[in-house]
Amino acid sequence: MAKVKNPWETLFEHEGQQDPNWHVREHFVLDCDAAVVQSFNAELPEASSARVEIGLPPEPFIGNINAASVILLASHPMIGGNEALDNEVWRKAYRKNLRSGGNKGGFYYAKDLSTMELPGAQGLFGVRRIEAEDSPTGEVQQAQAGVLTPLLNDLSEKLGGEGFNHADDDLRAEVARKLYKNLMVINLFPYAVDYSRDVFAQQEGNWLPSQRYQRALVKKALKRAKEEKYPPLVIVSRRQQEWYSAVPKLQHKFGKRPKSLALMQNPGMVVTQNALDSVHGRGAYKQVLKRLRA
Repeated sequence: MAKVKNPWETLFEHEGQQDPNWHVREHFVLDCDAAVVQSFNAELPEASSARVEIGLPPEPFIGNINAASVILLASHPMIGGNEALDNEVWRKAYRKNLRSGGNKGGFYYAKDLSTMELPGAQGLFGVRRIEAEDSPTGEVQQAQAGVLTPLLNDLSEKLGGEGFNHADDDLRAEVARKLYKNLMVINLFPYAVDYSRDVFAQQEGNWLPSQRYQRALVKKALKRAKEEKYPPLVIVSRRQQEWYSAVPKLQHKFGKRPKSLALMQNPGMVVTQNALDSVHGRGAYKQVLKRLRA
């Protein structure tokens, strides 16, 4: 890790000085990535789903690489609203996590219950059903599943309640605390896009300068998995072949220990018991829940 400098701390600077108003900018792109991203977007039509959305804060990683007991390797942040920038709790947690290079703070979308309801969290946690009388629009808001919705519900039940969406605020807050401490997501592509197949086809293995740091984080996770008595579970969830290309040790490790609980593949978009147990054997999913509860 010492050999790869964290580029993301510069996101909060302007002309070499800390910028207290970083969150009111129109664009959020690192200087080291700017030319590549600009060239990348210039080659695509306006309507292309592969265009990089630089008006949203990038999310190269979410969580603490030293403390997380479950590390999910994902594809990219989804395009949504920028309401998170108006949430002071989220802004402080986001800034702390990125400035430290993932060495401080935690899973900032689970900093408290307000951050779990942000649009940027919906792809992870899903959307709760809201009845018409409680909805600001006066219409029923249908529930939608996110990548972590099954884990969220099962963790809530393990902690003594109902599914997360039906739990009281005290239990929901306890689930949030567990996720903040124990969960990390590392995105292979740090900027928001609509459709990853297009963006990775366009990228063709030409990595952004900043992506070296995400690769370094994964290597640190693998080192932890090798050295610690209770290692983190590293789950390759999306863009598996691209992750193997970026960090060859991932694929080599699978080749040697395909059933290892220190490193898992998730064959679906959503992390479920069926998905993990079908690849790694019965009990794999329970190991994930056990680490998240710690």
